[in-house]
Amino acid sequence: INAEYGGTYCRHAIGSRHTPWSKPGCILLVKLRFMVDEDEKKSTIVDTIHSPHWENTGDSTPGRRILKLFSSAKTGEECWMEEWKVDCEVEWIVKGGGEEIFVVEGSMEDSDGVHPAGTWIRLPPSFENKKLKRKTKNGCRLYCKHGHLTPFSSSGVENV
Repeated sequence: INAEYGGTYCRHAIGSRHTPWSKPGCILLVKLRFMVDEDEKKSTIVDTIHSPHWENTGDSTPGRRILKLFSSAKTGEECWMEEWKVDCEVEWIVKGGGEEIFVVEGSMEDSDGVHPAGTWIRLPPSFENKKLKRKTKNGCRLYCKHGHLTPFSSSGVENV
């Protein structure tokens, strides 16, 4: 993968081989062995900066857009990016199966404080349906993921 600029989402298929690189250098967020569906064989590459697929969330939150990256009906896992404009406030409801948020740019605030770029937030499945107030003063970009922290087997049955 040749990343001439930042903002590329890469989800490599199980068993694939790859050597990421960048001429100017970059910071890589890498999650190894995080896939729960052993049948997932297709790689996904998305340019999150220039993608024409950014869309408004459809709720009443002005200044909030999302870019869907990946979803699996089999496992319940979903990955997406969010972009919040200056002074955006969000009524956030934690989705099922655990949730992770990585602050890519800017900063996001919640009841735990200010989370600057580089912050990783991980909420366990027990937080499902919890309502949180989150906001940004100067705008932010977030990588979000949910539904992947619940134990899963290739048969689609939860392991407990």
